[in-house]
Amino acid sequence: MENIKKISQLIFVSTLTLMLSGCFSKNDLKKPISDYLQTNYGINEGFKILDTDNNWFEGIDHQTYIEITKPYRSYAYLQIERDTLKILEDESDDLFLELFKGAYIEQHPEVVNEMKRVVKKYGFTEVQNKVVKDSGVTYFTYPYDNIELNLNYSNEMVDEFKKTQTINTNDLIPTFQPVDPRNTNDRFMGVINFLFEFDTNKNKHKVPEAKEIAAAFQKSGVLTKGIYNIEILVIDSSSDFSSKDELDTYALFKVDEKKNYTIIATPKYDDLDKADYYGDYLKKTQGN
Repeated sequence: MENIKKISQLIFVSTLTLMLSGCFSKNDLKKPISDYLQTNYGINEGFKILDTDNNWFEGIDHQTYIEITKPYRSYAYLQIERDTLKILEDESDDLFLELFKGAYIEQHPEVVNEMKRVVKKYGFTEVQNKVVKDSGVTYFTYPYDNIELNLNYSNEMVDEFKKTQTINTNDLIPTFQPVDPRNTNDRFMGVINFLFEFDTNKNKHKVPEAKEIAAAFQKSGVLTKGIYNIEILVIDSSSDFSSKDELDTYALFKVDEKKNYTIIATPKYDDLDKADYYGDYLKKTQGN
């Protein structure tokens, strides 16, 4: 009799959970996301919800991943309040930065091709051509997870985008300087940051250094005037998966109008939070 009671309780709880979670679907998020995109960025169409959750039992907000297809293909994480379906901006990706990244990728296919060539030549982790969800983590199409931006944009820039639905990265990239990365993510020292992963497990290649990859970019001639950074993140994906922080390398550099390269800093992982490397460079070169 006791077993029957326990089984009945289990069935009741399971049924209740299914009923309550069944009241929610991805379609419930379409309107609040659409309203948010239209109000803040003037985007009236061209997005889809890739994935979201409904952790009703834990009371967690909807952790949602979207793909924007127009005006520039972009991917973003949005955290949406469970009760109000309000976009929680402080907990979500900066959507304008993601749109800017999408514009950069679209307007610079030669850079993306060079990244793919570098991946193959130096034995970096292979690129993926579709969105993949693995162990609860959503990975975006290459190279959207492999390029990160560090820049301060103005409200006027967003207003202009709302009106024109265009971002001219060729004109804008040379005008930006990176903000102190220690205030956001100390790995992203440049305005444009290229991220490469090297897996030492069953890899015939030696671990390259970031300054080698900077030299490869210089030889290719694909980068225009701006402040850039390269990260090489080293891991070991064998049975005891581990990161190899001591092997991670970085190269912060600038490219001028004539495509001359200047290496600004090559810190190790443990030194990233010890300085604002570009800010210090400006003080030295400008005599401040």
